[in-house]
Amino acid sequence: MVEALVEAGADQHLKDRDGKSSLEHAQALGQERVLAIFRGEGAAVGPGAAAIRQAKQAEKAERYEEALAIVETALTQHPGDADLSYYKGYYLYELGRNEEAIRVFETVLGANPGAIEFHFYIAYAWRAMKQPDAALAAFDAGVAKQPEALFLRYHKSNYLRELGRHEAAVTVMDELLARDPGRYDFAFHKGNSLRSLGRHEEAITAIEVAIASDPGNPLYRQHKAQSLKLLGREAEAASVSVRAP
Repeated sequence: MVEALVEAGADQHLKDRDGKSSLEHAQALGQERVLAIFRGEGAAVGPGAAAIRQAKQAEKAERYEEALAIVETALTQHPGDADLSYYKGYYLYELGRNEEAIRVFETVLGANPGAIEFHFYIAYAWRAMKQPDAALAAFDAGVAKQPEALFLRYHKSNYLRELGRHEAAVTVMDELLARDPGRYDFAFHKGNSLRSLGRHEEAITAIEVAIASDPGNPLYRQHKAQSLKLLGREAEAASVSVRAP
């Protein structure tokens, strides 16, 4: 995904609302593969890198069967290349062959248990098959390995909201906020789930955390105003809607 965005012209130096660029975030988190993409080196660095580049050309034309065949041929020569295995699983996923994709990703995890991103890929394959319990179990397996890896909890919470399981989503957002209290997106998503549960006072409290962390974001004020309206506090809602940060 990062590689595709860079190829499309995404600016790695563009600052976010925290004043940090994608490059600075990657440097702070030690994301070497992302940094390699920013340096123009590409994500794949193993012995199958050339085959992956060839497969990606077929992928751009949505010729996934061809891309899969290229990767599978390369895997006969480099069976331990995790990048090749990822792309094999990815192309199987794109072709709707999700059970096969899961088996590929599980094989990678067997050889590289710390590659927790493959738990994410497995979860999304189960999601595509409309198997929510299996998908959530895949997220949980990755979280159990690296409890401080926030991205798995974050994507699990998104999926829980997608399923309408807002009570569980709030629990996950509380776990995330306990680890990173300043994340306004965590507070915002918690507020949305609380509002879906009809817990509007709590939703307002959560949204106020997001507003305090990112006062210039009008979306947060809009959501606070909506909760106030649902509580019948129209005057307060109007004040929030027009108030400048």
